[in-house]
Amino acid sequence: MSLRIRRGLESDRITKTLESGELGYATDTYRLYVGDGVTSGGRNVLATAAGSGLTWNATSQQLD
Repeated sequence: MSLRIRRGLESDRITKTLESGELGYATDTYRLYVGDGVTSGGRNVLATAAGSGLTWNATSQQLD
């Protein structure tokens, strides 16, 4: 069994709605997204997983 991840440019990713649980990887920004079946482009894995003292900086798009 293999794991397939949808990949492509960030500009292409934001135009797609990933299926619930589907992974997407932006090859130009090196960011991983997971689909919820509703959100265009999926949800950023690091932004969603931020916690335990870490916060997501929406401006820099990084964990602080």
